[in-house]
Amino acid sequence: MKYSAINIGPVVPTISMGRKPRELWAASYLFSFLMECIYNEVKRCNHQIISPAEVDDSKLGVGLLPDRLFFKGESNFNDIRNKALAQFIKDTHIPQRVASDYFKIMYVSVDANSDSEAVKKLNNMLDCLELCKLDANGQVMDKMYQYIKLDNYRLFDLAYKSESDRPKGTVAEYAASQFRNHQNWKQFVNKVNADDERDVDAYKLLGDDVKSYHKYICVVQADGDNVGKTVSHPSLVQGKVLEISQALLQFGIKANNEITNYGGLPIYAGGDDLLFLAPVVGLDGRTIFHLMDDLNNKSFKNVIDIVDGLNLCDDNNKLIRASLSFGLSITYYKYPLYEALESARHQLFDIAKKKTSGKHAVAIDWRKHSGGSFSIFYSKSNEELEKAFLNVIQQSAVSDAVVSSVSHKIRSNEGLLKLWLGESDDIVRQRTLAFFKKYIEYKTEGPEYVSGDNIYKESAMNCLCELFKTESKIENLIKTMYGMIRIAKFVSGEEVRDE
Repeated sequence: MKYSAINIGPVVPTISMGRKPRELWAASYLFSFLMECIYNEVKRCNHQIISPAEVDDSKLGVGLLPDRLFFKGESNFNDIRNKALAQFIKDTHIPQRVASDYFKIMYVSVDANSDSEAVKKLNNMLDCLELCKLDANGQVMDKMYQYIKLDNYRLFDLAYKSESDRPKGTVAEYAASQFRNHQNWKQFVNKVNADDERDVDAYKLLGDDVKSYHKYICVVQADGDNVGKTVSHPSLVQGKVLEISQALLQFGIKANNEITNYGGLPIYAGGDDLLFLAPVVGLDGRTIFHLMDDLNNKSFKNVIDIVDGLNLCDDNNKLIRASLSFGLSITYYKYPLYEALESARHQLFDIAKKKTSGKHAVAIDWRKHSGGSFSIFYSKSNEELEKAFLNVIQQSAVSDAVVSSVSHKIRSNEGLLKLWLGESDDIVRQRTLAFFKKYIEYKTEGPEYVSGDNIYKESAMNCLCELFKTESKIENLIKTMYGMIRIAKFVSGEEVRDE
């Protein structure tokens, strides 16, 4: 049987042009809408599309279609391409010459005995094609950026049902979105975006509740683990590719709602990929870490259930399990957005996906306005470690002196802590407890046992014990623990003067 696939680009270079949230959104949405036009043309040719699933409502404010389409049979590619591009140009108002020169639409076709075999072959062919750099020249790229940077009401009309839902905010507004209902919000927006270095006065308009994290934005890139391995598995039952595609579409819709309700801006949610901007703490008080949990455990749950229910094994006879991995970049709101985007990509694909066994990981880079930075990564498969880290965040509403003391004592005693690296869990806990009692003044009884400072020290001790279970090198353990302590304090609400 013949199968074919269509791929569009250049996605990453185009999104990287964005300097403002709405520019990122516009750059991404263009590709989803182009794929929608291609999808409609393939459908008119009566081909059976196996991936992606059809979007019933395209006005959800986010691109839900990925950059690849798979269908059964062969077709007149030039006819599909020309008609889809004509419709795309008509609806977006991009000049025809710019659209024709800039957007790359690739087509491949193979013989295969099943959907999964076809997906594997076609993906390999498209991966090879993408290695051939066919970027547009500088003049065409500049014209494309001029289009993306427009206050593009045409794109908004294609993507949103109402004007109030459109991505109008700047980075500063999304970072401080907890104050959207504050009486001085409009004055704050006008002043903080005046680009005249008066942000200190601007934040004073919001009162005494402003924390350091209200000046920082999260750029999050997420990607499904083992979904591609599943849809190309030789033992996959015929028809399951489409079922997984439908589950991925629902994931995109649910993730879009989850991120929007949190106070963030979804940039794209196509296939098993996510890219979004979000405040450190959302409208409902959840942190970015709780949001990532909900995206995996709630929005992605149906995909996980389908993949896990197949009980397929990889080449090492290990069960294939689906999950999400995350790359998180936290930067000051005046930091270049394209650099934060590149950092999030690096955290996801070079660290979370490669350095953590079993994937299902989070890699974080927090770059402070002062120039310092903290980077950590950990596996979400270790539920006890993640729970311990979240508890450190919850208990970090203590003085900065206590937090600094705990982190300093741990860092300065690397040689001592190394002595029980690799020991049994019981020995690790006993020795860590003794260390905390002697060097960090942790109390196990008396009135101080229930004090806020002591409860915080206990949460740090539990987190350190969990890290001993996962780390084999003491330098990595110390670095991760120190980063977790500093990031937890930041997320829990450092005063602006403590930045």
